[in-house]
Amino acid sequence: MIEIDDKKPSSKKGITIYTKAVGYEIYLLRKRRLLSGKELANLLNISQQQVSRYERGICNITIDMLIQVLNVLKMPIQDFLDRAIIRVSIMKFKLNSIGSKDISLLKNNFVK
Repeated sequence: MIEIDDKKPSSKKGITIYTKAVGYEIYLLRKRRLLSGKELANLLNISQQQVSRYERGICNITIDMLIQVLNVLKMPIQDFLDRAIIRVSIMKFKLNSIGSKDISLLKNNFVK
């Protein structure tokens, strides 16, 4: 079994399996609320591109912004973090199953 180094960022600055997991959970939550990326961006007063960066896990989200996102999406932070922890476990399992440590393989279709 391959050991995933959770704390070591990928080649992109600061991107970890946690960044990917949080982003993907935001994406799923937004979809469940039937909001487009542009609609969520408007509610948060940020660009749609920034929402996309958060959701794809290519940009670190601050705790302040995460709280704003969760407030807009009506999700308690503890419930969200519980889901994100489960998502990290799924990602680690899938990376181990293909024998890779490369978190850049964690595309949205890969983590479902």
